[in-house]
Amino acid sequence: MPETKKPEVKREEYRKYLDSAGILDELTKFLVTLYEEPDKPQDAVAYMKKLLCGGEPDAAEVENMKSEIEQLKAQVEELTKRAEAAEAKILAATPAEAEPSAPEGEEAKPDAEEKKE
Repeated sequence: MPETKKPEVKREEYRKYLDSAGILDELTKFLVTLYEEPDKPQDAVAYMKKLLCGGEPDAAEVENMKSEIEQLKAQVEELTKRAEAAEAKILAATPAEAEPSAPEGEEAKPDAEEKKE
């Protein structure tokens, strides 16, 4: 008798696992969506992958993304050049700050040491 219950117990444990992991809910949603689909897909497995995993982007999507990446790279390059030019312009327009020099033979004291005295 115990041997006949063993597979049933395993099945029940597995069902509980599927339920607690949310797999049963996702599969149920998929089956309902497939049932309600007016035009049934030719490849139900691919349709399931698309719904459950988001599917892989098609070739046109990939090409659009690649061209967008290239445009964004060009934009970043242009903005970097503009930022560098603006920085150079600012540096050229600002007089160089002269550091206070110590008399010959003496080293300039850091600010932290001056505050202690």
